[in-house]
Amino acid sequence: MVLKTIFSHRARHWFFAIATSHLATGMPMAQPTEEDRTACRQGWEASQAGKPDEALRLFDICIRDGRLTTASLARTYRNIGLTWAGSREPRKAIEAYNQALSLKPADAWDDYLNRGNAWSNLGDYARALQDYDEAFKLKPGYAVVHYNRGVVYEKQGKIDEAKTEFSVAYRLGFRSREVLERMTYHGLATTPSEPLPPDKPVASMDLFRGLIQQIADAGNERVVCFPSGASLGSVRLAVEEELQRMKVVDLPTPNQVALAMSVRLPCPFSPYREELRSATGEELQGVWIYAEASQKLKFPPRSAAWELFRNVPIKCEAVGFYPEGESRVVQIAGYKTSCPFASGADMEWMRRSPRVASWTLSKSGRLTITRTDIEGHLEEWDAFTVTKPFSSHGVSFGAGDVVTYMRKHRGNDREVASEFRHLQRLQ
Repeated sequence: MVLKTIFSHRARHWFFAIATSHLATGMPMAQPTEEDRTACRQGWEASQAGKPDEALRLFDICIRDGRLTTASLARTYRNIGLTWAGSREPRKAIEAYNQALSLKPADAWDDYLNRGNAWSNLGDYARALQDYDEAFKLKPGYAVVHYNRGVVYEKQGKIDEAKTEFSVAYRLGFRSREVLERMTYHGLATTPSEPLPPDKPVASMDLFRGLIQQIADAGNERVVCFPSGASLGSVRLAVEEELQRMKVVDLPTPNQVALAMSVRLPCPFSPYREELRSATGEELQGVWIYAEASQKLKFPPRSAAWELFRNVPIKCEAVGFYPEGESRVVQIAGYKTSCPFASGADMEWMRRSPRVASWTLSKSGRLTITRTDIEGHLEEWDAFTVTKPFSSHGVSFGAGDVVTYMRKHRGNDREVASEFRHLQRLQ
C-alpha cells in the first residue's frame, strides 16, 4: 500500500492508497486478455507529483481501456478519491470512495478510513467517526485509525479522548513524525524504539512504512538513490512492487525491505526505466570504455569508496568481454595522464598477459566474473542495454551503451549496488 499525507487544521490525517500496477519498464507486456494498468500507474505518479488534472485523465483512461478486474477498479477509485482529497475537494473524494466501497474491496477498511478523513475535512465529525468505526470492524486494532480519531477529537476540543487515541496509536506501533508531534504537544510519554529484528517480519503495515522511511533517511545516496523530486509514496510503490516480484505475500522482514529498495533504487538511477532492458551475451561481447565523463557516477554520492580516489582520479577504464569467456579490465588513473584507448585494438596488448578472469552472463542479465589469481573472488553485476538515448546526472547515454551495477563482491553478498559502470563500445 502507498501512503500519502494530507494536512488538516492542527494535525494530519493519514490516507492510504493501493497502487494498481507494476512498473512498466522491464515487465512482460500484457496479453490482450489481461488487464493493462499502465495508465493507472501513470495516474498515481501524476497524483504524487501534484498534477491532479493529469492524474484524473489517466485514471479515466485506465478505467475505460484497462480491462480492470473488480479489485483493480476499486483501487483506482480509491486513488481518484485521494487525488481529489489532495486537491482539497473532499466531496468529490467521498464520491470516489463510495464507488470503491460499492465494489466490495478486500481491504475496504482503508476506503472507510479515507472517507472518514474527507468527512472530517468537511467538518462532519459524526460521519467521520462512524466511518472510522466501520474501519475498526473490518480491521480491529488499526493503529492509523486511532491516530485519525485523535485528530477528530482534537478538532472537537475533546482533548482527553484525543490523548487516549494518540497513545493507543503509539502503543500499537504507529511511530510516524505526526504521532510523535502530537504525543509531545500533549505531554504524553514515549519510549525509544527498539531496533527491529532483521529476519523477523514486521508486526504491522505501520511499522513497514516507518521502516522504509528509516532506510530512506539513513541510506539515500549511500546505498540507494531516489529519483530527483521523488515522493516517499513513489518510493513505497517501487518497494512494494519489488516485494511482490520477490513473492513476499505477508508482511516483509527488514532485510527484505532493504533488498527491495536496493534492487529497485540503486545509484545513480533505477534500471527499471523504459530506456533499459537486460543485456544479452551477444550485446555484451566486445571492448568498452568507461569514460572519464561518466566516472563521477561510479559510486553513490555519499559512499565512503570515494575516499580511495580522492587523490588519484580515474581517467578511464577499458573493459573487454571476449569470446569463450575471456575478460580483461584496465584502469587508468592520475592527474597527468590521459586515456590511451581509442579503439578496441588498443586493448590487444593486455591480452598478451596470462588470462586470469572469465565472464558469463545469465539469461536474466546477471554478469559473473571469476578469477584464478584471487582465492574466493566474488563479483556479480546486473547488466542492461540502453535501447534509446537518455540523459541523467549530466551524462548522455546512447543507444547500444551498456550500464552495469555491481551487486555482489567480497564483503557484500546482500545485492547492494556498490559500483556503477557506463560502458560505451570501442570499434
